[in-house]
Amino acid sequence: MFFADDVVFVGKWCESNIDTLTNVLDCFYRAFGLKINMSKSKIMGVHVDSSKVNQAASTLGCQILRTLFKYLGTKLGGTMHRDIAWQEVIDKVKERLSKWKMKSQSYGGRFTLLKSVLGSIPIFHMFIYKAPMRVLKELESVRRQFFNGHDPKSKKASWVKWSTVTSAKDQGGLDVASLYALNRALMLKWMWRFFANQDSLWTRVVKAIHREDGNIDIRANSHVTPDLGAMDNSEA
Repeated sequence: MFFADDVVFVGKWCESNIDTLTNVLDCFYRAFGLKINMSKSKIMGVHVDSSKVNQAASTLGCQILRTLFKYLGTKLGGTMHRDIAWQEVIDKVKERLSKWKMKSQSYGGRFTLLKSVLGSIPIFHMFIYKAPMRVLKELESVRRQFFNGHDPKSKKASWVKWSTVTSAKDQGGLDVASLYALNRALMLKWMWRFFANQDSLWTRVVKAIHREDGNIDIRANSHVTPDLGAMDNSEA
């Protein structure tokens, strides 16, 4: 898998595959003159004996990747159904707000920032994980306080109801996306892709792990997409 200058190799754990990977990287270097910095690369074995992983890392001259880890800014391998796992996302939103000095912004300025930035900060996590309701409520509270120009501990009344802010324009609202709706919509998109792209690689992997129907009708323990069965939950 390729993303910009980032590459991920996935395969069955065996010595022949490790040798093949070494040869591929060597051929790439000889063909293009670009040498891979193995000291910045990492290898991970899923359900593989640690001694074998250590040996492979030593052979390749790379580091060992362990869970929990981040890829493209998103946490992987953790228990994202727990509130504490989202604390970093919440802190990041609050940190961004503190830099904007909301009291110096007009309603129009705060509205623009609300739509363009505050909803996008947690979007990568929400595209993969079903966010706990407490986390969604706290993030919405942060957004609401920012829009109304209130300090976090303020008890002042809001001039505009948050339900109005998140309502569609044709219903008299301001059309700011609800994080709950955004999270569920992004996850439902995976469901649509699952049925629309039956022959894609990721769909075949899901079927191999979670049965032919993708485990849609069963609420599984995992909270990672495609845990499509978890979409039955209709909390509001």
